[in-house]
Amino acid sequence: MALTETELAAKITGLNDSRTADNLQLAMWTALFYYYITTYDEEVSRIWPQPFKKVGKILFLITRYSQIPQLFIWLSWFLPSRGPWSLKGCIVLFELGTALEVLSIGCAEVSFWICLYALLEGKRKYFAIIVLVWLGFFIPIQTIQWMGFATYIAIEPGPFDRAYGYSCRYANTPGAQAAKYELVTLYMALARTILFMIASVVVIFVRYRRRNSLLTVIRREGGMYYICSSLVLFFACVIRTPGFPVENPYISRTVIKVLRNLAQYIFAERLLLQMQKTVYKTTRAQTAMSTLVFDDDNVPKTEKTVDHELSGLSGRTVHS
Repeated sequence: MALTETELAAKITGLNDSRTADNLQLAMWTALFYYYITTYDEEVSRIWPQPFKKVGKILFLITRYSQIPQLFIWLSWFLPSRGPWSLKGCIVLFELGTALEVLSIGCAEVSFWICLYALLEGKRKYFAIIVLVWLGFFIPIQTIQWMGFATYIAIEPGPFDRAYGYSCRYANTPGAQAAKYELVTLYMALARTILFMIASVVVIFVRYRRRNSLLTVIRREGGMYYICSSLVLFFACVIRTPGFPVENPYISRTVIKVLRNLAQYIFAERLLLQMQKTVYKTTRAQTAMSTLVFDDDNVPKTEKTVDHELSGLSGRTVHS
């Protein structure tokens, strides 16, 4: 049946929006992989020599290299690839891509939580509190988020979409509340980000009054991460609030998602790289950070280093 002029215009508008969103995603991947290429030498020299049991190496490699399968899934998922995907295959791609994104974002966030734990000197009571708080946000957010994802189904692309080579198309089941699920998770993520940012500021500026290179890195990278994440999440919540006037919500949400992912991935990896670069065992915080996240075999812990540690902790010079 031939499309009316109005239906044809709507189809073209929807396709243009989809292609614009795809271009934004492609721009994100381009920027991300450009960053990976330009920091590859640092990765090889600073991250690869670390033992695999070290938390810093695990978080860094998962955050970075989980992006590669995500890219290939996205290329098969959204771009006009003309791939021979069945409806079941499209759903599998959707679920796998979503799981990888949750994994990479989770590792990026954990990098900053680990910093807070190390700054609290790696004590077990603080570990228990941090884990409980993190799980208290992570489990509900992921549960509600997956409830929203479960409302998506794969549909056969229409002739208009197939003409452009799209193999996978998705839609919500009738009566689905995916938008409400997404809004709830965004507000919870915003609350978690603000809460942790406040906790980090209190720990850094109240517990550690003396400046050193490691704390400078945590303040700079961590501060930029939380400022960017908080602003992006805030605008994401505002845009998705029912009744808020926005000219093109689909494109706006894509822009927000792209900016959020870039902030999370890049600042988390920069934090880990800069931490490894500046780990010198001169304060108790740095010793805990070194032991927990990275090894620093290139800087022997000499008697002079021990004396400097005690000097940094007591605020007075210790003479040997």
